[in-house]
Amino acid sequence: MTSVRPAYQAGRFYPADPDACRAFVSQDLGPLPTLGGPSFGGVVPHAGWVFSGAVALRLFRVLAEQGPVDRIVILGAVHVPGVQGPALGDWDAWHTPIGDVPVDRSFEESLVQEGAAQIQPKAHQGEHSIEVQLPLLAQVFEGLRIVPVAVPPAADAIPFGAKLGGLLKTDGSKSLVIASSDLTHYGPDFYGFAPAGAGEEALEWAERNDDRFLEDLTRLDAKGLLGEALRSQSACGPGAVAAATIAVKQLGAKAARILEHTNSYLVESSAGGFGRPLGPARNFVGYASAVFV
Repeated sequence: MTSVRPAYQAGRFYPADPDACRAFVSQDLGPLPTLGGPSFGGVVPHAGWVFSGAVALRLFRVLAEQGPVDRIVILGAVHVPGVQGPALGDWDAWHTPIGDVPVDRSFEESLVQEGAAQIQPKAHQGEHSIEVQLPLLAQVFEGLRIVPVAVPPAADAIPFGAKLGGLLKTDGSKSLVIASSDLTHYGPDFYGFAPAGAGEEALEWAERNDDRFLEDLTRLDAKGLLGEALRSQSACGPGAVAAATIAVKQLGAKAARILEHTNSYLVESSAGGFGRPLGPARNFVGYASAVFV
């Protein structure tokens, strides 16, 4: 009997209606960059689609230019308590409004046998950081198989990334590694973190905070970006990003290229405030997409 993880966040972080999901993926994002070489995956944000879905979709379309893939390893941030180390689920597929996305259970078993990750379904129950990517990925990459892993922001993300990269390198399948993380969570009301007050000064401070993390990412400095995020609260999924960075270096990646960098205040401003007055920037979250090349 096939076990399927429910789409916990459909209708909240992204549409529950299949046609609305398809319409979102068909939107015009403007010109996409030409990489001029192979790509190995990347980093995407995981807020509601109205805020960061297009930022993530940009990376997926860039990756799809390289042709079909056999699997995508998706490393997610952890927002649920009690997760000990890199965590796999125990489902054969993840449900989305446009259909079920199969899990590569064989590769998951390899991760467990290597001691790289453990089966911890609670890490994925209600968690959105991986789920929000799937209705996008499933449309961009037909016949997709996934390996979803929740990676806490701790030092063991580094050896996990090394084991993951080693398995992928010897596997023979065409794989991509994607990490899901938002950037600085700024604001006194929701996040208790407002070093520069509100308004333009706050936006500039948060952008600089993001940039230090992104600079480490462009250099594929896994330990640097993990340490930077823990010091400055510049990312919510630095464990996932650090692990992905280590893994793709083993596959041949030399750098990460930033595709887009914005935040929820700027997105909401460009959309006219989503029907409500904005006022000075006060509570907002940074988003970026990057491709490993």
